[in-house]
Amino acid sequence: LRMWFVSYGIGRPSEAWMWRQMIGIKRLEPRIVTWELGTQSEQEEKELSEKAVHVLPFEQTPSDGNRRWVYRFRCLPERNYYASVGAERRALTDLMQETKPDVVLCQYGYAGLRMLPVVKAFRVPLVVHFHGLDVSSGLRNRWYRWSLLRALPLFSAIIVVGEHQQRWMRDQGVPEEKLHLIPCGVPVREFDASQGVMAQPCRFLSVGRFVTKKSPLDTIRAFARCARENREIAMVMIGDGPLRKEAENLSNTLGVRAQITFLGVQPNARVKEEMQQAGVFVQHSVTADDGDMEGWPVGIAEAMASALPVVATRHGGILQQIEHGTNGFLVDEHDWKSMGQA
Repeated sequence: LRMWFVSYGIGRPSEAWMWRQMIGIKRLEPRIVTWELGTQSEQEEKELSEKAVHVLPFEQTPSDGNRRWVYRFRCLPERNYYASVGAERRALTDLMQETKPDVVLCQYGYAGLRMLPVVKAFRVPLVVHFHGLDVSSGLRNRWYRWSLLRALPLFSAIIVVGEHQQRWMRDQGVPEEKLHLIPCGVPVREFDASQGVMAQPCRFLSVGRFVTKKSPLDTIRAFARCARENREIAMVMIGDGPLRKEAENLSNTLGVRAQITFLGVQPNARVKEEMQQAGVFVQHSVTADDGDMEGWPVGIAEAMASALPVVATRHGGILQQIEHGTNGFLVDEHDWKSMGQA
């Protein structure tokens, strides 16, 4: 069988799960179709060289920006305001005619809507894999919500990563035979148990983008509360984003800047190394003001594969990952005092 593996972007540091899925599909012959392509290591370059790849020379998100109204007008006949149009649709049609895929797998609802008109024309099954913002904050965009609700019956199969997403799909009338709950797992054999779990002073680790949903400021507040009782502890924070500068300033204000190492974005190999040295993994996920939520945080799964206890929040798919008091501790969103105590 021949498959198209479609995503707006391939190789982003925050989407290691997507790379594993793409490379791990062995029984199909996947062709990568994307608008943006990158690699984080020589190993990824080697793995990618063994795949058929097609990078589309078109705007990645025409639904955003100043020209979005022109784009929406062109999409009006189908009432799908994220559909491929014009030269892009013709290029996708030609590529589909040439490669004749048996199935198309799209990462995120946005890509599923983009591919829908082309797939319909060829009557190829379309499978859409939803992850987080595409079934949370994205739904506050009426253009996306209208498009998605009309399209759900047209998708051949729908994959979600968390039970809260599964419930939403059921509420929209998606039949059980079409709906599949498949969390993004990790290749456990690639992770060794951390050697730092019992080490003192404790070394905490946080991995994630510096965005509202990850609430790095609450993580730092919790760490500072803990540090008042033990000035020897340390924390490593991996990631970058709009809240990075504010996070560094807060660590200065709270007097813990010397105990926190901000590493920025790191390749997956470095993340694994840090997990081998850490004692506890921390993640203070919250529902952002725009409604953005976690699906099923892969960073937590990787930490668990490294035998790390986890301190996190009662949020999204984390409730299916952490059993309070067994493999970690859970606190309420924004309750950084309880997180510090944990």
